[in-house]
Amino acid sequence: DDDVGVVHYHSMDATSLSFSDASFNAVLDKGLLDSIMSGLDRKMLWQKLNAGKNGKEGAKSAKEEKEEEEQGAESEGALREQDWGNGGCVLREVRRVLKRGGVYLVVSYESPDRRLPLLRSAPDWTVTWSHFEAQQDWYLYRCALPP
Repeated sequence: DDDVGVVHYHSMDATSLSFSDASFNAVLDKGLLDSIMSGLDRKMLWQKLNAGKNGKEGAKSAKEEKEEEEQGAESEGALREQDWGNGGCVLREVRRVLKRGGVYLVVSYESPDRRLPLLRSAPDWTVTWSHFEAQQDWYLYRCALPP
């Protein structure tokens, strides 16, 4: 095949990829989730995770708790895909374009306590990680779909 070893570059919205379902054996992410989760999505996420832990600050109203219960939240603080904002959209798209048995590799400066909740929110895949030290700590997360 003449395309072996050839790299094709595409520019598109990572929350709405134009590739067909099950197109790739692997997806490599170098800083995409870090960039996406560093903005407003991250602020909203950490507010949800810390809701109710600091007295009234961040506490949910009775209406919010009822809505969450009606939407099927499994427990207090449980997060659904829509709670992750654009980070959840990227994960949904990555899972969609990965073939069964495929892997999503994420190179990140975010520690597991901040990155694993998002990565583990996607059903079906197994997440493992490694820590590396250079001039700065960084992490490699491996999200594998079952065959």
